[in-house]
Amino acid sequence: MTAAKGDQFAGALPGARRPAFSYLVLGGLRGWAGGKEGRVRAGDLRRYANDALDATLRGRNQTPELIGRDDAVMAASAGEKGPNLAAMAKATAGAGAQEEMFKVSSLPAVPRAEAPKALGAAGAGGLDFRSMDVEALEKYGAARKFDKGDASAEDKAESWRRLAKDAPKFAEVAEKRALEWDSYAAQKKAAEEAREKRVEARDSDWEKLSRLLALDVEVVPEPNKKRWAGQFIEAYLGSPGLEPEMAKAIVPHLPAGPQKEALKELSKSAPAESVQPTSALASRVKAGKAGIEWVRIPGGTFSMGTGNGDEGPAHQVNMKTFQMAKSEVTNKQYRACVEAGACAPPSSYEGGDDQPVVNVDWNKAKAFSEWVGGRLPTEAEWEYAARSAGKDRKYPWGDGDATCERAVISGCSSGKAEPVCSKPRGNTQQGLCDMAGNVWEWVQDWYHNSYNGAPSDGSAWESPTGSFRVNRGGSWSHDAGDARAADRNNIAPGSRNVILGFRPSRSSSR
Repeated sequence: MTAAKGDQFAGALPGARRPAFSYLVLGGLRGWAGGKEGRVRAGDLRRYANDALDATLRGRNQTPELIGRDDAVMAASAGEKGPNLAAMAKATAGAGAQEEMFKVSSLPAVPRAEAPKALGAAGAGGLDFRSMDVEALEKYGAARKFDKGDASAEDKAESWRRLAKDAPKFAEVAEKRALEWDSYAAQKKAAEEAREKRVEARDSDWEKLSRLLALDVEVVPEPNKKRWAGQFIEAYLGSPGLEPEMAKAIVPHLPAGPQKEALKELSKSAPAESVQPTSALASRVKAGKAGIEWVRIPGGTFSMGTGNGDEGPAHQVNMKTFQMAKSEVTNKQYRACVEAGACAPPSSYEGGDDQPVVNVDWNKAKAFSEWVGGRLPTEAEWEYAARSAGKDRKYPWGDGDATCERAVISGCSSGKAEPVCSKPRGNTQQGLCDMAGNVWEWVQDWYHNSYNGAPSDGSAWESPTGSFRVNRGGSWSHDAGDARAADRNNIAPGSRNVILGFRPSRSSSR
């Protein structure tokens, strides 16, 4: 355990010379931190120290961190009763000191993004169509048709640029339209980045507020909780909005009225482990190039692996917030990259537009991921996402059995991959589909037969290099054991087969 995060000052308790962290942890080992069955665990110590520091420190943040498992037994509790934190807070900071403990973050404005107006009959005004050959007119017609569809702004801009290249007489018109779509894409990106920052601010504020609301009223008086809950609602009820679990925690601190009733209704849809994510969570999905739907995965710390075989030793990994494609890349999405000249075709396409692309090697998967503005996920990102942002669970949906209602695994398919997202009951809480089954998925890392020496920051394990790349998630021809979130597989990077596909990832700043 460390006394504080790397960018924080670890000092004494207010008004005292004793080091805050050492004092609280040593006391926690004597029983102040509680613990089940007379045992003090690492998680008990961390939570007690965090709560005590939140209640007593003023003017600085000090957040103890744990490297290791929360359930590691540290000592047998002596049952000693700890100090009165409320009295300590008053003695060291004075009356009213808590009032400024919580403030909502400053939120960026979300700029407007206005799509180009639809092309009218005069979309190519000034051109003499009589001088055009039939082939050029057909290409122009195809570009107009594509312009009306639901493709991304980037794809539409590329379509018009291809027209400018293939039909020079349309070059001026096509390049002008491409610039309009470029401008819209830039506006959308700016708006998405602003919304992303608002979500990150909300989640950061909630991380602190939720802990304050959970403290006993002797430590944090109810009037303070009510005031902070009101500030949080005022800031986030509209955009990006509250999630059901937030509403559930805030409702007890609200006065009677329409707002409380509305939040009561929202709290009823707090996500269960075995069902689809709520609409609030699903709202984090953002459409991108080639129709890739990016889902935000909030950062955190998790225990990677199980400790068995090449899944060990289990180790703590600190994850930054990132985004991952909602589904495995489909035939339709990959074909768009091939048509744009950025990807080599697979050995063959299997199934329809909505089925996952297969028969692509690691380099082809990497090329597509970069074309859509991302990369292949690291192995740590993949497992963290498959555990619904690092939860201690066996499968994406929880610990319930892997059934045909939840995953496309052996005995649950017609002898091939199924269309993506066909098993919504198997989704992660963030809304990722098919993280268990359907097709194996390439990740960035070289395969190592244990986690000894693995990165602890969520990055890819690229050195030393190896002969095989990691793939994750199981497939339609493999059983439930291979669909576990922690299961690992490896294959030569040049391999291609009908049970192996991929999905891209990207950093949260995109």
